[in-house]
Amino acid sequence: MGFRIVLYGMGFRIILYGMGSLMVLYGMGFRIILYGMGSLMVLYGMDFRITLCGMGFRIALYGMGSRIVLYGMGSRIVLYGMGFRMKWVLV
Repeated sequence: MGFRIVLYGMGFRIILYGMGSLMVLYGMGFRIILYGMGSLMVLYGMDFRITLCGMGFRIALYGMGSRIVLYGMGSRIVLYGMGFRMKWVLV
């Protein structure tokens, strides 16, 4: 159903399933997940998270306190950490 590569010594893991793809780099705090419905990219070491879904687009910067979310039904941008919030909702 899929494909799987696991390198535990380097903290590296790649899994390709029939529904999508999973790529995880644990040593560097890096995680990429590609599913059939969308894409998820997570950088834990840098507190950085990017999520690409089939319904829209989402970028979240947790370390900097910034969050950007773009959905299929509209657009939403939120910046929390800097005390600045901008929200776009286009229906």
